[in-house]
Amino acid sequence: MSRFHEYRRNWGTPITRRVKHVFRPEVQALRALAVMLVVTFHLWPHRVPGGYIGVDVFFVISGFLITSHLARELLATNGIKLGGFYARRIRRLLPAAFFVLGVTLIASFALARTADLSIILRDVLASALYSVNWVLAASSVDYFAADDAVSPVQHYWSLAVEEQFYLLWPLILLLAWIPRRLSVVYATLIVVFMTCFVYSVWGSIAFQSFAYFATPAHGWEFAAGGLLALLLRGRSALGGPWAALVSWAGWGAIVLSAFLFTAASPFPGWIALLPVVGTLAVIVAGAPQVRWSPSAVASWKPVQFTGDVSYSLYLWHFPPIILVTAALDRDLVAVEKLLILLACFVLAWLTKRYIEDPVRVLPRLQAPKVTFLAAAGATAVLVIATVLPALVLGKSYADGAQEALEVSRSALEGSPTPERTDAECFGALASVDPLSCPSLRVPLPGYGPEFAAADNFDTWSEQLSGDDPYFVPDCATVPETGIRECWYRSGEENAFTVAIPGDSHAGHWLPAILTLGRENGWDVIRYRESGCRLALEVYDSTTPHGLDCRAWKEDIVPYLEEADWVDLVVVSASVNSVYLSRTDPPSVDEFAQGFLRVWQPWLRAGKKIVVMSDGPGYPESVPGCVESAMGDVSPCSAPRRSVAFEDPLLVAAATIDEPGFGSYDTMQVLCDDTVCHPVVGGLITHKDGGHIAASFMVTMAPLIAPTIQQVAPEAFE
Repeated sequence: MSRFHEYRRNWGTPITRRVKHVFRPEVQALRALAVMLVVTFHLWPHRVPGGYIGVDVFFVISGFLITSHLARELLATNGIKLGGFYARRIRRLLPAAFFVLGVTLIASFALARTADLSIILRDVLASALYSVNWVLAASSVDYFAADDAVSPVQHYWSLAVEEQFYLLWPLILLLAWIPRRLSVVYATLIVVFMTCFVYSVWGSIAFQSFAYFATPAHGWEFAAGGLLALLLRGRSALGGPWAALVSWAGWGAIVLSAFLFTAASPFPGWIALLPVVGTLAVIVAGAPQVRWSPSAVASWKPVQFTGDVSYSLYLWHFPPIILVTAALDRDLVAVEKLLILLACFVLAWLTKRYIEDPVRVLPRLQAPKVTFLAAAGATAVLVIATVLPALVLGKSYADGAQEALEVSRSALEGSPTPERTDAECFGALASVDPLSCPSLRVPLPGYGPEFAAADNFDTWSEQLSGDDPYFVPDCATVPETGIRECWYRSGEENAFTVAIPGDSHAGHWLPAILTLGRENGWDVIRYRESGCRLALEVYDSTTPHGLDCRAWKEDIVPYLEEADWVDLVVVSASVNSVYLSRTDPPSVDEFAQGFLRVWQPWLRAGKKIVVMSDGPGYPESVPGCVESAMGDVSPCSAPRRSVAFEDPLLVAAATIDEPGFGSYDTMQVLCDDTVCHPVVGGLITHKDGGHIAASFMVTMAPLIAPTIQQVAPEAFE
């Protein structure tokens, strides 16, 4: 008997008929637990701090079930009908997912703050294309941070990961089956498991916000389920009391993970083994028939019902949490959360009853080509519904950003701005003579919350780079250091060169520096390390990121010390957030000494330095707050003592009295003696709670120019 026919005997057509319709209550119960952990985590994150592991339980289940189906077909027929497989996945997943996306999009226009619409449109579009996980990864969204959870479809990231798995998995199995040896299939899945596991462990340490959404970081969880499917071959591996013990251990591991892990856990690294192994254990044990086994609970009708509607419940649970919170403009109370949970169960049952099940068996859609055409049509509708509004918002932003740049350039040149008769009171320029600009504490038309929320550096530079190559960075990694540098080149020989090293609060000065650089022929270099304040021996934490930050600082300081092409270093850092969010921050003097240890080697090497103080740190998104407070004379103004503290940057700068050194106090623009104003000169100052908006920063250029000129007069020759 050939090896292939032996495999068919062990797992071929007869077994397929015998196990195809076998119902596994433990899998349905796993789905129920997984979805309730995720839902509870989003409603009560402090009660179930690790509830996000429910998604990983789903990944293991998917790997197990899909590999079971595909491997039976592969071994029985020597192939996989890809068209039929993909069509079944589309009929199973897309109808409910697209329906919820459509409803959420409509509800967002009615309930969401306009400041959040651009992000919602982006995420709905990416969700319709099953790529939202990569969009979130690229933007480094912190899944566990409340400030970042502005998109009601952010939870679609896990569906995107799953769809990408469904796309690749049958192809991987087909390639592995070319030698017609099951051992090669095992080896292939082991390689996938190990490769993705190593990436997951590394990513959770080195770049967790990105890795959490990255498909490879979760690929090993699917592979683990797939390996178990091959090992079990359609039958339970355990029985009797042992099965009951293993089942209880598996359930316990999952529940323990949900309460043991927190937002600070390096997930999905090696610690994800606990819920993954727990899920595998429950599947291996099956449904033990011992009296003290968990089978009675797993088979309980409410549990089975929850598992049955788990997919739709997952789709529905997150949009109302975000949108109702936005509509009420406050946190949800317990009763409201319970009502949302109840409503989601009702919506999930209705979706399962009238959309999921009927569409899956609809006769007209059984032909794969018809399914693909229907999916393409539905996708096109969602794409159009998101792209058109996004284009309108984008056009509005482009016009406003260009106007801000023209006003700033006119101020630098000392010439009038024909388009704006109030140019001298526009943005930061209003702080020069605030008594002459008393009415501009509210946003000007066209510069409302939706403009400010989109007014980040990437959007700003993208708008300008189409017409001016100066704003297109030339980025590369410095050999043997790992330091990433991005050059903005003037094209002039021996150009005056400005370096901006540090965290995002140093980086938000780029629009102002580039505006000056474009007018004066400077080269500008950005050295970025997110969340890394450039102060030696003042470390954010002993976490892997904190240690990486320390290593970067120990590299960048001597690198810039020896960089003879750098004429001026512009430094700043996020310091107010340290005192706003931490219970044990370093003292101001300690922080100041940390900055001095960075600057002194540069000064000794002949580098000139300009220090920019930090801006106020608001407790919530400034554009969102301004939108909620529209109509106020000075919306969202805050006592200075509550959003700004003594700045160690300025404390350190005050100890240096040298010709090549200077500092600028940002607070003189954003605050008066007692109050900080989120709207200055008709522009919202911040794009979020801590970062100054790009267009507002452009209007800062004329204000900081004298300080730079005093330190480095040759920069303006």
